[in-house]
Order: sequence, then C-alpha cells, then structure tokens
Amino acid sequence: MSSSSNSQMIGRSRSRKKTSLACNVCRRQKVRCTGPPPPCHYCASRGKDCEFDESSDQRNTENSQRALEESDSTLENYRFIVNSLRSEDDGLVNQVVEAVRRDAGINQLVDTIKNYSQTDVLEASGSNTTSSSTAHARRSQMQHEEEEYIMEEEEN
Repeated sequence: MSSSSNSQMIGRSRSRKKTSLACNVCRRQKVRCTGPPPPCHYCASRGKDCEFDESSDQRNTENSQRALEESDSTLENYRFIVNSLRSEDDGLVNQVVEAVRRDAGINQLVDTIKNYSQTDVLEASGSNTTSSSTAHARRSQMQHEEEEYIMEEEEN
C-alpha cells in the first residue's frame, strides 16, 4: 500500500462522525448508524422507518443518572425484602414466599411486606397492649437489622 493510500484511509476514518445514538433499525440489524436526525443512511437506502429512542442513549448523563437512581432504588428494595425475610415472623416469610411463587415483581413483594406490617399493627391495636408492644418491638428489630445490614454493605 502506498503512502498516499494510507493517508486516504486515515483521512476517511477520521472524517467519520461518531454518534452516541443508533436508530432502532440499526440496533436490531447491528449495523453502524449515522445517527440523528432521521432518516439515517441505512434506513434511507432501504426505505425503513427510522426512529430514535432517546431514552436508550446511555452516554446522555440524564439517562445515565436516571438508570443509576433506578438501580439504587431496586437495590434498596432487595435489601428491604431480605431483611424482612430475616425476621422471625413465619407468617410474613410465608406470604413473601407465596408471592415469589406467584411470580410477583419486586415492587409487589415490597407491598406485600408493607401490607403485612400494617395488618399486624391493626390486629395488634384491636387486641391488647401486649400484642401492640410485641408488634412494635418486632418492627423496631427489623428496622435495626436493616440498618446494620446497610452499614455492613457500605463498609464492604
């Protein structure tokens, strides 16, 4: 290859515009996309409907921040579920296991635990003071265990 050919190749590769977002068609076909505005070269040459999903651009800091916040929230929900399962309340554990077997999502599991705790409080307030103090002590213990677990995780 001559030096003029090399300079032409280098010039061509440098002139290519890098895009941070590919259209849906190019993503599915796994081909290089020329990026927005639509239509990209691939879609235009094939008569395809060229659409861009801005929310899938992970180089965009807003999208990255949103994804990170969602991950943090999901992690906190998992920690809440695990700490709830560590409780000595077999009724709660059984309800969570049943919900898992029904293929409940993480938010449904959190709701199951919170609803169980609220039901426990209502039952305790309807019976006697001893039951109420027992329910309160159990909730306090669960919160304490959750806080300890979070502190251990942060140390690691």
